Amino acid sequence: MRGNTDGKWVVLLKLPKEHIKKKIASQTRQFLLIGFLSIFAISMAALFLVNKATGNIIRLVQLTDEVGRGNLDRRVNINTNDEIGILAKSFNEMLTNLKQTTASKDELLKEMQKRRRAEKY
Repeated sequence: MRGNTDGKWVVLLKLPKEHIKKKIASQTRQFLLIGFLSIFAISMAALFLVNKATGNIIRLVQLTDEVGRGNLDRRVNINTNDEIGILAKSFNEMLTNLKQTTASKDELLKEMQKRRRAEKY
């Protein structure tokens, strides 16, 4: 059998309209279900990634608030190799240096007060 090469014959298949409508409705439901499930899965993945990314930023903001209130002993533990991880490491190093500088300043002030008292007597 070589097919309809000369265009002189046709094969017809007759199906009831109800059968065709049911098939179309079934495929439409499948398409919609797959579409909604895909949108849901993509939304959940996006939500997870956004929460993961912003969670570390929120922790850094909370730490800056504590430092602003004078707590120089707190550190943030963010171990990532992205920009936020680098920022967290730099922030922790800055806090260590700030605490040392503050301690040195306090010691210097105490020493100055001792000398002033000694000079008065």
